[in-house]
Amino acid sequence: MINWHRLFGQALIDLFTNTPYVVELETDLSLQQQFLDIVIIKKTSAASTIALPDGFDNLGDHSLITYKSLREPLNAWAL
Repeated sequence: MINWHRLFGQALIDLFTNTPYVVELETDLSLQQQFLDIVIIKKTSAASTIALPDGFDNLGDHSLITYKSLREPLNAWAL
């Protein structure tokens, strides 16, 4: 089975190389272990020098991304 979360995260790591952003995968953010699929963190105040894909044009200091396949609904329980 293809691990789509990791594959998407690796593509984002490549995309944000040599930018002021860093991409972290499967970051544990809780007291009870739960993993967030992808975190993009702005490390410097410099502007990005690459053209970002649709939907990534307004990144904040911390951008949280989750991925759900066609078989996994993004519902209140998942959030």
